[in-house]
Amino acid sequence: MATIEMEVSQFQVDETDFCDSILSRFSNSIKEEHQHLCTVLGAMSQELKEQNLPTTPVTYFCTTCSSIDRLSSDPDSPTHIIDSLLTILSMVLPRISPVILKKKRDYLSELMVRVLRSKSPPAAAGLKCISHLLMIRESDNWSDVSQLYGLLLSFIADQHSKVRRQSHVCIHDTLQNFQGSSALAPASEGIINTFERYLLLAGGSNAAASKSPEGAQEVSSEVLLELLCSLALSVSGNERTVDDITFTTRLLDVGMRKVHSLDRKICIVKLPAIFNALGDVLACEHEEALHAATEALKSLIHACIDLNLIKQGVNQITTNADMETRRSGPTIIEKLCATIESLLDYRFSTVWDMSFQVISTMFNKLGENSSYLLMGTLKGLADLQKLPDEDLIYRKQLHECIGSALVAMGPEIFLSIVPLKLEVEDLSEANVWILPILKQYTVGAHLSFFRESILNMVRLMKQKSRMLYLEGRIVSSRSYDALVYSLWSLLPSFCNYPLDTAESFKDMEKTLCSALREEANLCGIICSSLQILIQQNRGILEQKIDLNGSDNSISIQRAIARYTPQIAGDNLTVLKSSAREFLSVLSGKFLKSAQDGGCLQSTIHELASIADKEIVTRFFRNTMQKLLKVTQESGNAEASRNSNAMELDNSSNGSLAVVRAQLFDLAVSLLPGLDAKEIDLLFVAIKPALRDDEGLIQKKAYKVLSIILRDRTSFGFQYHTPFGGSPLFTNNCDAFLSARFEELLKLLIEVLPSCHFSAKHHRLECLYSLIVHASKCESEKRCDIISSFLTEIILALKESF
Repeated sequence: MATIEMEVSQFQVDETDFCDSILSRFSNSIKEEHQHLCTVLGAMSQELKEQNLPTTPVTYFCTTCSSIDRLSSDPDSPTHIIDSLLTILSMVLPRISPVILKKKRDYLSELMVRVLRSKSPPAAAGLKCISHLLMIRESDNWSDVSQLYGLLLSFIADQHSKVRRQSHVCIHDTLQNFQGSSALAPASEGIINTFERYLLLAGGSNAAASKSPEGAQEVSSEVLLELLCSLALSVSGNERTVDDITFTTRLLDVGMRKVHSLDRKICIVKLPAIFNALGDVLACEHEEALHAATEALKSLIHACIDLNLIKQGVNQITTNADMETRRSGPTIIEKLCATIESLLDYRFSTVWDMSFQVISTMFNKLGENSSYLLMGTLKGLADLQKLPDEDLIYRKQLHECIGSALVAMGPEIFLSIVPLKLEVEDLSEANVWILPILKQYTVGAHLSFFRESILNMVRLMKQKSRMLYLEGRIVSSRSYDALVYSLWSLLPSFCNYPLDTAESFKDMEKTLCSALREEANLCGIICSSLQILIQQNRGILEQKIDLNGSDNSISIQRAIARYTPQIAGDNLTVLKSSAREFLSVLSGKFLKSAQDGGCLQSTIHELASIADKEIVTRFFRNTMQKLLKVTQESGNAEASRNSNAMELDNSSNGSLAVVRAQLFDLAVSLLPGLDAKEIDLLFVAIKPALRDDEGLIQKKAYKVLSIILRDRTSFGFQYHTPFGGSPLFTNNCDAFLSARFEELLKLLIEVLPSCHFSAKHHRLECLYSLIVHASKCESEKRCDIISSFLTEIILALKESF
């Protein structure tokens, strides 16, 4: 039957009469399938004439479909008749109007699917019918064509060679017809997925082979590898089309990963040749191909480069480090790294963004060993930074790539290869562009390096700034002052999961406290650094850090993996020993600050959560004594003002109000380290302040109360020994709210008439905490509580719009 398909595909049917044209062509043939075709067609024509039906293509189409439908339902139907009918249908379809076929498309599709799936061996003519139906589709919606296209693909490796060839021809014609439509992309992807599926069977076990389609044959890994190497040699040839290059590139990726899973030893030997071929593809100008090459290189780096391969290269380099001439050739990993470094050549300049992606992947894979294997690559990246903007349009991607090198090597080794060079006379020659990269990508570093190296640079820059200032070179002096600030700005990054907190932080205590006292512009930097250290170690200890969190980068995940509860506990112990000194400095600075002091307040809060109870209590009592004294002075000043007939200056009373407000803020910042009695004392202090005539004092009093009542999982915790038998933290605020609930309700109702407008926001926060707590009460009592504040809440909502 397949012979007919080959012949009729080239036979142009005469327009005069469909039946006569076919019979005149095949009636004299001695082949059995030709004779069956003529017999079936002749019988069909005779029956049409006897029924006085026109012998038009539409009539033959309807009659053929009806016959196939009837015979395919009978399992005993002669196979040769169905084959002949399918051949007739494939020949008459091109002569039928697309309008008619579209109306009958669902019926025809169902008929073809049923016949082809049930018939063995399948008829190649049926594949031609499927292909024709795909070409006269009503839309490019993939869901409308996916079933028929999938049926075509299912015969791509059929055990019958002629069916297989017809499937290839039909798929080719269909893809040509899909050009320019949205169906092309998923159709092409289907080809790739099908090929990958059969490729994965190549060289597989007998169990895998037993599940493969009958047309798939086992291939040894050696043969498969040789085939892939042959493809690699020709992948970037000038005579290859873009589709060929793209397909071959993806094939190299899938094939090499398969070979590596079967036989690592023979695979790694050929990796350099494959990498070189993919590098050549990356230099081409075709976007689809270069994207495929980029993904292939990244995929092979992940899949085929392992620790043993890396160690071989590192051992070879360290062994030959002291020799003038190397006795052995480069290892496999060195060859691969040489190919990666070559991606920085100028011939890749138009696709450097892709090159940087591949290089970053290699840095991430090699990790600390990058300093041995990719030192030249890092220097090459640094050289690209010197190019003007018109020659380097991918500067952002370059910095991201250099950042991956920094993450892999660590700042110490990184700066030994690409130093900052701040000691040069002309700052334009210094590598100051590295500072933002250090700030963004440093994680898991050593605090000792910051203390010994970075702070040493700070001292050097200060000396130069001072010298230039004395010489009258003010602008140059300010440039060095800016460098000092930039170097200090690296501290939060070095405090991001550092490796030596327990060993090195105590050595930095004096320097940090001195900077807090003397350099106001560094306050935010140092405060954020302290907060990071405390929060991260406490998070590890409480197991609140998600190692595999979606927001965590690879570098963060690696840094967290080095931390254990024991390490975090040791770190917190050291931080705890420095808490008294920092609390002293920060408290004094907070009371002297003219601004809000938010970062100071947050840092005091964090330190109070880990400091010894006695230390926090001492600071709290001193604060409350100062608050009492200032409150008395304010009251005396108010009484004196009221006793005088003439209006006096309010500036003194206003300054006292500011001090009182700061003392309230300082007191509540110590809340995590306070016990129940101290919280009660703070509450007693704010009760009269809720009625104060000064709006600022009212606002602070409501703020303190809202902090005590809200976020009870964040406040009221006291740090104890990390590995003691008792719970790590205790909560006093829940007990406070439960014990004073009725008193709080009564108080907030009483002070409502005197509430200042500026304090309403914090008052509503207090009400929210009370109502949440009230929701646990009995229903009748709960309704009474809510109704007491309902009018106020509604008015507040109205005012907010």
